[in-house]
Amino acid sequence: MTNSTNTNYELKTIRAVRGMEDRAVKKWQADGWQVVSQERGKLRTEIVLRRARSKARPLPWIIGSAAVALALVTVITIGVLSERNSEPDTSAPSVPASESPVELATNEPASGTADDAECSMSGASANCTFGQTVLYTDETREGEVALEITVHEPVSFTPSNDATFWNSRATQVPALPVNVYFPVTITNVADEDRGSDFIFTQATNAIEGETEMLSVSDGDVLDYPRFDALAPGATYSFNNGWSMSTLDGIEFEVSIDGLAGGRVTFTR
Repeated sequence: MTNSTNTNYELKTIRAVRGMEDRAVKKWQADGWQVVSQERGKLRTEIVLRRARSKARPLPWIIGSAAVALALVTVITIGVLSERNSEPDTSAPSVPASESPVELATNEPASGTADDAECSMSGASANCTFGQTVLYTDETREGEVALEITVHEPVSFTPSNDATFWNSRATQVPALPVNVYFPVTITNVADEDRGSDFIFTQATNAIEGETEMLSVSDGDVLDYPRFDALAPGATYSFNNGWSMSTLDGIEFEVSIDGLAGGRVTFTR
């Protein structure tokens, strides 16, 4: 039996997309790290690793350092107490202007449950409700694709005089009566950059369907996502604008990598 009680370890915690834990761990095992535990969440797994330190510090030196530190703390504490006793506090405690109070987290979600806030892929597609988050994963020739995608309920807005409206044939046309934008958030949880040219969005309804729906560009309201590259761990949020005659049967679809990839549809 090895004398493991005298081994000094350093610990590290990493996170990996569900189903890709082995791939993530192999990178660290090559450097001598070992898996201690894994805690699986809905979207990611938290993995605790450990590695033996190269050389433990001598125990006498540690004891001596601790004694010196304890003595210093005692002297400082006595001095602080003496100063406080000699100068009574006449004002209530306040928060410095450069800091803000920290709100303690609770175990209760703000609304709904974890299951309500997430939906799952079924093959290359997913059917979600507005406000849910889906983890989209795929393997392509360019590498791993792993995205967290959230689309919220459409928000009505009044277009400005500078707004432009485009049909599916890329022709500028007049606006339709109902104008909305969909708040969209996309997070890259893969280990590689992704460009914006692989993401496509489309709103549909009971009247215009897909072909007669108009995309809108108006200031912060965009007709398509615009970013050069999404780095690992980075998040991109934008308001995707659409013009239509009714919100009846409204749906919003996010397509990844065109016909070669998958899609996520959000409905009410």
